[in-house]
Amino acid sequence: GGHIAINLASRMPQVQGLIFDCAFTSFIDIAKFKYPIISWLASRIVNQPYSAIDVIGELQIPILAMHSQLDLSVPLRMGQALYGKIVHERKQNWWYSGGHLHSYLHPREFTTKVLEFIEQYNLLSDE
Repeated sequence: GGHIAINLASRMPQVQGLIFDCAFTSFIDIAKFKYPIISWLASRIVNQPYSAIDVIGELQIPILAMHSQLDLSVPLRMGQALYGKIVHERKQNWWYSGGHLHSYLHPREFTTKVLEFIEQYNLLSDE
């Protein structure tokens, strides 16, 4: 859902901040990763309605990108590519140990990262 959240944030100006975990860059990229033998076919047959890599650079809101270092479902390089496309300085990342969406295995660090991010950018304010 991270790639969808990135796209929604790019279309909804009322979004104040974004946190995503293990997001992939695009449907075509994840198809090529999952099916490398026929990756040449992916751009011909895969529908590409929500390409996160194409829109994340437009976002001007604070962003916390999280990704597992040993993710076998969505490779870390995709999370790093998304993070690298963010053009402003109000960005943070957390590359944690474990597999796909295993941030829950680090409850104390996860809670600290998320709460500090929310507090730093005053994301719960009514202002």
